[in-house]
Amino acid sequence: MTVWRIEMSGFIQELSQHAISILSLAAAPLLIWTMLVIVVLLLLRSGERLHVLYHYQLRLACLVALPAGLVTLLLIDLGSAVMAGAAQSPLKLIVLEAPLELVISEGTGADSASLPNWFGLVLFVYGSGLLVMLGRLVMEWIRLRLLNRSFALFRLESLETLSLANRRLAASCRSAVRVAFSREGMTPVTYGWSQPVIVIPASLIRDSEKLNLVVRHELMHVRNGDYGVHLLASLIRAIFWFHPLVYLLHHQLVEYREMRCDSLVLSDPDISRKAYASVLLELLPLPGLNRSVSVNMAHESSNLKQRINKMKIEKRGSIPIKSSLSLFCGLTIAVILLMSCADIQQNPGEPELAGPDPAEDMEPRSDEDGDYYTVVEEMPELIGGLSSLQERIQYPESAKQAGKEGRVYVQFIVNEEGEVENPRIMRGIGGGADEAALEAVSQATFKPGRQRGQPVRVQYALPIVFKLNAEDAEP
Repeated sequence: MTVWRIEMSGFIQELSQHAISILSLAAAPLLIWTMLVIVVLLLLRSGERLHVLYHYQLRLACLVALPAGLVTLLLIDLGSAVMAGAAQSPLKLIVLEAPLELVISEGTGADSASLPNWFGLVLFVYGSGLLVMLGRLVMEWIRLRLLNRSFALFRLESLETLSLANRRLAASCRSAVRVAFSREGMTPVTYGWSQPVIVIPASLIRDSEKLNLVVRHELMHVRNGDYGVHLLASLIRAIFWFHPLVYLLHHQLVEYREMRCDSLVLSDPDISRKAYASVLLELLPLPGLNRSVSVNMAHESSNLKQRINKMKIEKRGSIPIKSSLSLFCGLTIAVILLMSCADIQQNPGEPELAGPDPAEDMEPRSDEDGDYYTVVEEMPELIGGLSSLQERIQYPESAKQAGKEGRVYVQFIVNEEGEVENPRIMRGIGGGADEAALEAVSQATFKPGRQRGQPVRVQYALPIVFKLNAEDAEP
């Protein structure tokens, strides 16, 4: 049981360090994304007469670019690490923050550095919010599935009063569209990706004109894949629930999605604006259905005036589909690239340690104790992981008082038995931090490196970062 607790403690410690690294990596891109979105929203606010398709696509681009930019930055960071590992000995990073709280575990005989107090609180708050948001989505999806079973579904084409234009539109959809009539008063709703379903109030069955107007609107949702986009936007909102701009974009995206469908419906010269507006007035007061996992025709009654005004000022004619999609792609790529530029803020101006010559890194070199390699087929592995080494390091009081922080580079040889030989400081910060790092590395043990199946001596470099908290650093 004691061994299991030690292994779990080390695993949690290393996992937590990765989480801290991800948080520090995401902070600058989030700030960049926030500033860019504010600029875009201000520009869109001054361009209210733009076609609703532009408003919709640009807001969607801002929302999608957030997770895409963070994933891209993570891939770049991982790619850089892989490329660096191919050119030189792998450099592993340990971040130590002062003050360290040392906890003596019963029976372990070793100290362990605890995480900063704020990190546990931040992780708990974020995790709780994420679970709540995801739980709401799952519960609404389950309720929708149960409700779906209560409907009598049949193919849309089986409606005798369905217009020829709607039949053609339904035939152009990727999947066969089914329809259900709800005897409970609710706004028309669409859900389902591979098997889309349109739910229409039963009160419209005898009014073919209103029925066809509602079907036309919902078919526009199906044809444009709005259900999948809405689920993606809801998932992004759940993941980034802490960011107010994500909520604002999600809310505005829903509004402009409905106005975009209004515009697509009214692009048909045979459809009366007056008749279509009267349908909206009739359906908007009705309650909606599971709005996080479905697409409602009348999502918000508060934006009725805005939708009617858009119908009045927009001219019938060509819809700027291609140009709006081009803007969507352009803005998404631009935001991702600008977020990725945050990678250059890591250690600005600090010179990199020179790595071995790629043409010679597989050739043995010699020192006073014999031959050694810089890169081998199986590189040495630190036994116990980074947490085992971190347990041996304390932030020196002299370094804290002097405000010393930065990277200490330790270079050494891992011999055939996995022991550390000839450790030395390649670059230090003073204040006792160099000695602390050197002493901890001297006590480390490794799984030996191997070349052609045989254990060999391998040169290894390890940067250890000493970082003061804001309250500990001197002004």
